[in-house]
Amino acid sequence: MPSFAIASYDKTIEIKPNFHEAWNNRGCSLEKRGRSEKANCLYQKALSIKPNEQLYLNNLTNLGHQMSHRATSPFLIWPPSNFDRH
Repeated sequence: MPSFAIASYDKTIEIKPNFHEAWNNRGCSLEKRGRSEKANCLYQKALSIKPNEQLYLNNLTNLGHQMSHRATSPFLIWPPSNFDRH
């Protein structure tokens, strides 16, 4: 996705911070760009707004599996100890 998409998600989040779809979609965009750590945080933020949303759980789980191939990863720990629940 072009950076325009990420900028659009940023603007949406700025206007409507509880719009869980924007947090998830921004995470997907960043994951595709190889920014897994940031994508992880964004998926978790989406889940904090709408807990038990299957799509967000799947994204987080899939990301954790991908990262575990590279190294042992804390990505599947929910919630992480340093997660800000705004």
